[in-house]
Amino acid sequence: MNAKVKYLVLLSVFLAILSSPSSGQINPEKSTDHATDSLSGSKELIKKAGELTDLYGSLRFKVGVDFSGESGIQDNASRMGIKGKIPIIPGIEAIMQLEIGVGLVGNTTKVKFSGDPGATSGEVDNVFTSRLGYAGIKTKYGQLTWGKQWSVYSDIGGWTDMYNAFGAEASGTYSAGTDGAISGSGRASNCFQYRLSEKHFDFGVQVQNRAITDSSTSWADTYGFSLVLKSKFGLKAGAAYNKVRDGIQNPDVTKPKYGDEAWVAGANYESKKLNAIFTSSFFKNHEKDDLGNFFSGYGLELYVEYRLKEHWRFYGGGNYLQPTSTNAGDYMIQYLDFGSAYVFGKTSKVFAELRLDDSRNHNGTDARISAIAFGMFFDFSY
Repeated sequence: MNAKVKYLVLLSVFLAILSSPSSGQINPEKSTDHATDSLSGSKELIKKAGELTDLYGSLRFKVGVDFSGESGIQDNASRMGIKGKIPIIPGIEAIMQLEIGVGLVGNTTKVKFSGDPGATSGEVDNVFTSRLGYAGIKTKYGQLTWGKQWSVYSDIGGWTDMYNAFGAEASGTYSAGTDGAISGSGRASNCFQYRLSEKHFDFGVQVQNRAITDSSTSWADTYGFSLVLKSKFGLKAGAAYNKVRDGIQNPDVTKPKYGDEAWVAGANYESKKLNAIFTSSFFKNHEKDDLGNFFSGYGLELYVEYRLKEHWRFYGGGNYLQPTSTNAGDYMIQYLDFGSAYVFGKTSKVFAELRLDDSRNHNGTDARISAIAFGMFFDFSY
């Protein structure tokens, strides 16, 4: 069975699971038996396809109410995916991942939530969106992958993307209100990566090759790298860099910006009860204000979480984004964020989160109002 046929078989199994009946008058006992038989059959089909594969998903939603009384319900970047690996020869494996976003509810709301739109440009309100899709090989000397995947910049910039409803607006990971696909700082598209993970460090380098502007280069339209140093005490520190080479002066959301460049550094401490993370970013032509002007500046993000016993999580911190170029006027993002969550199962949870906001528009007026959000993550894997 060739690779294309195997891929289609896996995708068919995945879609069959998604489309299995979930309504009507069903005998609970028979339904359980049917679900068990279907799951066994799916696993057997996957086994026959020669794949070592995981099916996973996370269904998420959130409801927000700001202090003026405006409210909105929004999908919270729900996703479903497949991960697979195939031994090629001893010591070398073929690896792949396919992940799609699933829109549970409409995304249009007056309440501003997270910096990650959950989808690439032009797909935000679609029922299904493209989040990740890559393949490659893995060896003891590192792994090589190509496709749409989490960037090396997000190795550090994504550390503080831990809030359940808000956050992720100051690190530069999700640049200019996008998922970072075009800039290469978020879920980078058309991306080739090399990664090496050792006991004391993680290293990554990436390039994006594409032909979407007249400034396209013959190689490495964007490039980036990351380095994370790890200690045995639960502390790690790292830095990352990303640069766009094929940018244009006046891009739309599908094109890169001329001079787009970003740096990020951070520290991450984690123990059984405490997780404390701080990131600091500095960028040029990487973010946009409320009028659509690209600007240069810097950002700070903080996330601190305390774990009480097995189920309770209490967390807080904030985001601060400050332009240094005059074309952004008085635009800025600054707020504190506090929340609590109750974890059930392995990683599923319900949560409540409060954002105390003092952000400003280009003209200096209040950009948005403080808000409180509630929601649930329901995670599963097979």
